[in-house]
Amino acid sequence: MPHLRRGPSGTPRVVSARAALAAAAAIAALTLACNDVGPREADLLIRGGRIVDGTGGPERVGDLVIVDGRIASIGPAEAWTARRTIDADGLVVSPGFVDIHSHADLILLGDRALQQRLLGAKLAQGVTTIIVGNCGLGVAPATDEAARILSGINGWMTPDGLASPALSIADYLDRLESGGVLLNVGTLAPHGPIRISAMGLTPGPPSDEARSRMATAVERSLTEGAWGLSVGLIYPPGMFSATDELTELARIVAARDGLFTAHVRGSSETLLSATEELITIARDSGARTHHSHLEAVGERFWSSIPLVLA
Repeated sequence: MPHLRRGPSGTPRVVSARAALAAAAAIAALTLACNDVGPREADLLIRGGRIVDGTGGPERVGDLVIVDGRIASIGPAEAWTARRTIDADGLVVSPGFVDIHSHADLILLGDRALQQRLLGAKLAQGVTTIIVGNCGLGVAPATDEAARILSGINGWMTPDGLASPALSIADYLDRLESGGVLLNVGTLAPHGPIRISAMGLTPGPPSDEARSRMATAVERSLTEGAWGLSVGLIYPPGMFSATDELTELARIVAARDGLFTAHVRGSSETLLSATEELITIARDSGARTHHSHLEAVGERFWSSIPLVLA
């Protein structure tokens, strides 16, 4: 069964997968103390690997001792025996990779066989954690009516036979925890379900009441464990949202030290103006901000990339 790592109330939440940790035990949490602990018989010994621990320090050759799915020792392991030994001579051992941009929101609501079929390749390539709720797309937080609308918007990322009811962020993460996950999972609060829950697919500026509902939903989502807020400004309903609406919500994220991420309004003719809008939101809100896709669609727009990076 998966287990849940919780921080104090209001801090981001990660649903963890024991299977992912066990399968990638050699590439997890290498900042643990390097002293030998526990029994001298290990479940797994990875011997002589080139350890790259993700801290920015130089690589080093060493052994990793795994007991009960966790790293018990890093360094010489002459004192240990193991049920299984892997000779990692010439191979790199590193922490698991984090896929910060996944749209597996609905796949994770499926059973283990579905997750293995659609997400197993990530684990096989060393990805042990994914972040969902990107591009303003997702299933939570949503009212009953919003969930009905979202079933159409999210159709492209929904496996056959799956559907999501009305859920809060806490509900969603609880579902993942109870159902089990193949990979560790964190989520952003997607703007789409929040806006649809407040005002449907109505274009134009929100009323004062709708603004209040959206602000409350963002606050609650961050309290329930979301890592931040994502927007998708080429998709409904994000495409109907003006800069000031987004800045207002980003200020809430900034106050909680969350992350504001955006699929900007365009990737060709409008790439520069779309990026300028995102920079404006970041400056005016003070939120830590991430440009989800730096892309120029069409060869004649490739020259825009250096301008955006500058």
